[in-house]
Amino acid sequence: MRFALGTLVFSLTLLLHAGGGGPACAHGPPADGGANSAAAVGKGGQEHDSALSMTDARAPKEWVEEKTGAYLPLELVFRDEDGRPLSLEGIVDKPVLLLPVYYYCAGSCSRNLANLAIALGRLKSVPGRDFRVVAVSINDREKSEDARRAKKTFIKLAGGKIPEGEWRFLTGDREAITTLTAAIGYRFEQQADGTFIHPSALVAVASDGRIIRYVYGDFIPGDVDMAVYDAGRNTPSLSVKRLLDICFNPDPNASKGVVLAVKAGVLAIFAAFTAAVLLLYRRRGGRRDRNQGVKE
Repeated sequence: MRFALGTLVFSLTLLLHAGGGGPACAHGPPADGGANSAAAVGKGGQEHDSALSMTDARAPKEWVEEKTGAYLPLELVFRDEDGRPLSLEGIVDKPVLLLPVYYYCAGSCSRNLANLAIALGRLKSVPGRDFRVVAVSINDREKSEDARRAKKTFIKLAGGKIPEGEWRFLTGDREAITTLTAAIGYRFEQQADGTFIHPSALVAVASDGRIIRYVYGDFIPGDVDMAVYDAGRNTPSLSVKRLLDICFNPDPNASKGVVLAVKAGVLAIFAAFTAAVLLLYRRRGGRRDRNQGVKE
């Protein structure tokens, strides 16, 4: 019964995740960076006055094309927090959680980094041993000093749960950024005031650069753990949200096999749960009858 109840709870969790991806967001001060960058990152989450209203934002799937099974261009070179050139090949030697952000973004990017920092302390997998984290700026005007300030803030927020060398904060030129984001199917748009419209997406990558899984929304520890586990096994898999998008597609002709499989699974879970409840009550009823017989 506990197994059936746990499975039912897990199924409900999946349903809740269906609405948890969130639209693309746009936040941040003008693109001049500098001292304003440090102030924005340090405040960690205060919305800038120029933040765009995204009430009519397009669906997340229009901003992220999942490319599970494809490979990162490991020859790409970025710069680390100290300004040193660093190729992806030199950093992807174990499973990696790749997070596209920009460092002066005081809205969604700060929340993404903060949520990830908090999640790192709640994972079953161990940062530094089982995986490392790599944040990459999508803004080619940001420099290593911006990355260094952001790293100082969010490493501190992680509370010592991840070694400093296992959470890298990179910057790069426009060509490297666009090549990497195209490889992972990640879209973003820069606005006239220097802000960026972008999705909130974390990409799990295997040690050979193979794209394994996408995680959306608030980076719940269980989701991140699943992504790390799959990356360790080098097993590409659809994100929970994208799987649900397929399973509950309003087009009755789309993915009929997946829909039927999901329906069958739900019915099986419901039947097992119902049978377990009935069996429990029957056993309790039998014990009650025996106890009454003994008293008489």
